[in-house]
Amino acid sequence: MILNANRIYLRPWEEEDARELYKYASNPNIGPSAVRAKTSR
Repeated sequence: MILNANRIYLRPWEEEDARELYKYASNPNIGPSAVRAKTSR
């Protein structure tokens, strides 16, 4: 399923997305909050 709106475009994860995720996760100003594992226990 793809969700497309004026300011957002969501689609299923693709393996090629890993490179961009790594780039964001490596930035100390973004990474810790963008790639935080969420657990509910």
